Amino acid sequence: MGQKIIQQKHWFIGLDDGPFSAENVGYTVDLCHVPNNEKAIIEQNLLKKARNMGNDTGMIFLNNK
Repeated sequence: MGQKIIQQKHWFIGLDDGPFSAENVGYTVDLCHVPNNEKAIIEQNLLKKARNMGNDTGMIFLNNK
């Protein structure tokens, strides 16, 4: 889950008027439909995948409590 979110941070780089790096791309992830007992796991997994791809900045999680 979330693999495309991490990849998309890199897709926009180099486009006309696009960001200069993945660090300039932000994401808001709404966890409102995720069961409460899985929210922390989802958030941790997304951040871990982002770190492994070299960038975990700009990710905001909503309804994660």
